[in-house]
Amino acid sequence: MTPEIKTEWDNHQRGFALRWLSAMTRQSKIETILSPHNDTLRGKLTSLIGQQIGKYSVTEETYAKMLKDWHLLEAALVTDKVILTLDKVRFHFKAISAQFDDIRTITWVNPDAPEEEAVSWLEAGAMPETHRMLGS
Repeated sequence: MTPEIKTEWDNHQRGFALRWLSAMTRQSKIETILSPHNDTLRGKLTSLIGQQIGKYSVTEETYAKMLKDWHLLEAALVTDKVILTLDKVRFHFKAISAQFDDIRTITWVNPDAPEEEAVSWLEAGAMPETHRMLGS
């Protein structure tokens, strides 16, 4: 858990999420890491503002949405390349993934989407699957 992710958890803890984080902390399953802030990748993202990537346009608004959750990608890159979140920005990251070799192989799973069968995938070992990757 990075400081940025910890801040996000602290700001949004409710119900299940609070109980889950407490249980994982008690069981020493939370590993704290330093902020993996990557200026090179952030700069590359910034350079895409106003560009058209296929049918996708990187506007100031979509850039702001991506930047808000960019820390998730940075954390994934220095850990297991997996993001498990309810965030709705995956579409934007998938759209720009061709511009970023680094993020193409990051697995992104929304545990709230029944079609993603997140629990089954986790119970089976959370192995990388191409259809779950940003570059797929």
